[in-house]
Amino acid sequence: MQTFTVYEPPEAAADRLDRAESLVFVKEGFSWVASAFAPLWLLSNRLWLACLGYLAAVGLIWAGISAFGLSPRALSYALGALNLIVGLEADSLKRWTLERSGWQMAGAVNGRNVEECERRFFDDWLPRQPMIRPENLSGPGALGAGGSGIFGGLPTRPSEASRAGWRSALGRGRGA
Repeated sequence: MQTFTVYEPPEAAADRLDRAESLVFVKEGFSWVASAFAPLWLLSNRLWLACLGYLAAVGLIWAGISAFGLSPRALSYALGALNLIVGLEADSLKRWTLERSGWQMAGAVNGRNVEECERRFFDDWLPRQPMIRPENLSGPGALGAGGSGIFGGLPTRPSEASRAGWRSALGRGRGA
């Protein structure tokens, strides 16, 4: 069973489908890749402050081992322990970085794999999100923008077009 936390960006789009595309799923649990290749994993996930903290910890460990005259084996054990900590806290580092950037937690979900988790989350999340109607949009290129849009001011409600017929909706009369 896998668990994911889901985060939404600070300035989410108004449309629910655009918002759904911008969500980030963060897997919970131990990360072998982060543990084995800690500095590279931190850099590839753009966790800059965490990477600086990692490098500072490596420097302190090296300085402490050198100051006490311990063997190189002690240095490798200490660095192995540090990498193990990064692997254990990889998901927390991602969540911390997202939250520092203003992202909000939208929920958490469990499933057998990432696809099932996404399906479960969106099955619950999408119906609760408001739909954007064309008449609520404004600006150039929007439907019903008074002739300035792509469609030249088509009726914004389907009921208007269906009552008048599709030819009249396009500005052509029945006899044209």
